[in-house]
Amino acid sequence: MHQWLPDDDPVYFILDMVNQLDLKQIFAPYEENRGGYPAYHPRMMVTLLLYAYCIGLPSLRKIEQAYNCQAAVDGKSQVIVASDVTQAANDKEQVEPMLERIVANAAGKKPKRLSADAGEVLQ
Repeated sequence: MHQWLPDDDPVYFILDMVNQLDLKQIFAPYEENRGGYPAYHPRMMVTLLLYAYCIGLPSLRKIEQAYNCQAAVDGKSQVIVASDVTQAANDKEQVEPMLERIVANAAGKKPKRLSADAGEVLQ
């Protein structure tokens, strides 16, 4: 995380604070529920919610729309060769930075082909 965020980012304070909170009442329902998809870790969700409030995202809808995750996968081996999380909403603007990450992770070697989706539009 230190490679993406400055040392004075409020997330570090929030992480320290959440690690000191007693979250037993939040954890209890998750420990009892064994069905369906695994839930996100409650401590991570509390951290995300507090951080979002600190940066001016007071609603879950705004939090959901604030982050854009990208992954580049090698078509043959199905291995993730690059990834990024950004607050930029437009996927098309992420193709060039992702290509740069792929080249950096592949010791300067460019992929022979690249395909990208058109992105998702949230309404």
